[in-house]
Amino acid sequence: KQKIGKEETDLINRIMQHKKKSVKNAIKDALKKGMKEEAIDRIVEEAKKKGYYQQKVFKLTPEEILDLAKIIEKETAPGSG
Repeated sequence: KQKIGKEETDLINRIMQHKKKSVKNAIKDALKKGMKEEAIDRIVEEAKKKGYYQQKVFKLTPEEILDLAKIIEKETAPGSG
């Protein structure tokens, strides 16, 4: 069982607010405030590589949700992009 930190929890909550949307659109809507469009595009591209960017958020497995949070966290880390 993996532990998740506060940042990952916050990111998951932001994504889950858009649970009926596709992962791609949920990412764009959840992150559009305070994040550059290029960074959002890189996150969407990573989700595309993983194969779940077109799925509805509520259909993701817990592992996929955590993976998505880690992708976002990596992209938002200082010094990225």
